Amino acid sequence: MHSDSLRSYTDFLRKRLLKPLPGMVAQRAMVPHAGRLNPSIPRHPKEAAILILLFPSEGQIQTVFISRARHDSDVHSGQISFPGGQLESGDADHEACARRETHEEIGVKIPKKHLIGRLSPLYIPVSNFLVTPIMASIPYTPQFIPERKEVQSIVPTPLAHLLDVNTMAVKDMTISSGQKVPNVPFYQVDEHKIWGATAMILSECLYLMREL
Repeated sequence: MHSDSLRSYTDFLRKRLLKPLPGMVAQRAMVPHAGRLNPSIPRHPKEAAILILLFPSEGQIQTVFISRARHDSDVHSGQISFPGGQLESGDADHEACARRETHEEIGVKIPKKHLIGRLSPLYIPVSNFLVTPIMASIPYTPQFIPERKEVQSIVPTPLAHLLDVNTMAVKDMTISSGQKVPNVPFYQVDEHKIWGATAMILSECLYLMREL
């Protein structure tokens, strides 16, 4: 992959994210069940931000996910997600939160100049979080240092794999409460299944990239 490829994606996305976004039109392809289509958002949900990072590695454009460490108190324990977390009082904005959490969780500092923009916010009813996805790109391969209390493993993934329609599949899932949810769409990445809110956010990201 030439650096021009990453620059082309970055330049396109920086302009595209300033225009109206597809939101649920793109997210609905990965909705795990009908109740997630139009959830009622409470007046004061908890605020969070995640980071979708693009970077060159092994001749390809890649992004990175984390496998969250298992904690009994966390409804998202053990799931695959983007780096990110809850807004804290010291965070100036969602971008600052996403950059801080990315540094804390996977050891990568993202300079402000490498931010691209925001995707559509997504409300997660099970945890009462309103998540704002932030996109960024860096022109080098980062060195990942996982925070072991929060991160079980780091999952770098080629963008081409995610854009391949054969990466998507559907399967019955058992969620953390023990409830079985039929016909859940997901992205298969090695042994990992990316589903739920992360898959919905990723779906909008890939929707926009296909426009390029």
